[in-house]
Amino acid sequence: EQKRQAMNPNISDSTLAKLKAHLEQKEKHLEHELELLKEEDSFADPDRVVGNAEEGEEAQEAQSHNENELKQESVLQSLGLVEKALAKINAGAYGMCEVNDKPHTIKKERLMAFPEAPTCLEHSPKQ
Repeated sequence: EQKRQAMNPNISDSTLAKLKAHLEQKEKHLEHELELLKEEDSFADPDRVVGNAEEGEEAQEAQSHNENELKQESVLQSLGLVEKALAKINAGAYGMCEVNDKPHTIKKERLMAFPEAPTCLEHSPKQ
């Protein structure tokens, strides 16, 4: 009961259960995606020998590695938001905007579209 009061009052228990299930599924997907990216990174190959690439392939290999690193960073950021949202659900603080000092809820529509949203639309970073 106390956890429920601390949470966004606009979210029903059934909606919260659906959002939690969605977030858990997304977490597994992102973890899998991260593993695949790590496997694809030629720099992570234990049999890789520096300077063993054909002439002209070193630059391509380095570019591929850099692109892979950027993808991994993006997946890690998304995974962090998902894990944080799941922790908030467990702590009874899900749906609360992180920017305001006073309790301020994130609109249900935003959470339905972006369940891992850490802030209300007003306080989200402008793209």
